[in-house]
Amino acid sequence: MKTVLFVDDEPMILKCIRRSLRGEPYKKIYACNADEALELLKTNVIKVLVTDINMPGMNGLDLLKAAKTLYPHIGCILLSGNVDMDQIKGVIKQDDCLRLLQKPWDVEGELKPAIRKAIRCAQV
Repeated sequence: MKTVLFVDDEPMILKCIRRSLRGEPYKKIYACNADEALELLKTNVIKVLVTDINMPGMNGLDLLKAAKTLYPHIGCILLSGNVDMDQIKGVIKQDDCLRLLQKPWDVEGELKPAIRKAIRCAQV
């Protein structure tokens, strides 16, 4: 079964994601920070990483870079409430399977299709 890892430092966001994606045909695991996410990446075969950009400690972009170094073919989706396009422009250009979704996102029109596309794109 394909596994998607969701990372956000806000418990309510993770709870919303969990509720919104109930019934989707992939395994979902959750982390509340980048360090926890990196541990989960080591112990699970993750097809797609969905992470918030703005988190204390290691931010989502640094997590993305670390994940891509370890697992180059992992699919990635970045979530952000406030986007600094200059900050992520270069990262997006380098990865065809990378997608940026701004909070609040539309679950049916944005989040679910983005995850499905990332699963198809990823070669983990």
